[in-house]
Amino acid sequence: MKPFIKNLSAAAIAVPMLFAAGPVLLSGCDDDREIMEVETPEGETEIEQDPDTGAIEVETEN
Repeated sequence: MKPFIKNLSAAAIAVPMLFAAGPVLLSGCDDDREIMEVETPEGETEIEQDPDTGAIEVETEN
């Protein structure tokens, strides 16, 4: 009976850890180099450059 309880407690710790780490592990890292970011009360503008292709991307949020 002891091994079952020992395994149960390990599972009780492992399952919440997997749920907590899942979004971090599944989300990719944005590798773009940030050239400029402007934040104003009206919105936000970001200018980024892809290091592989050199392409420039402009993102605006209102």
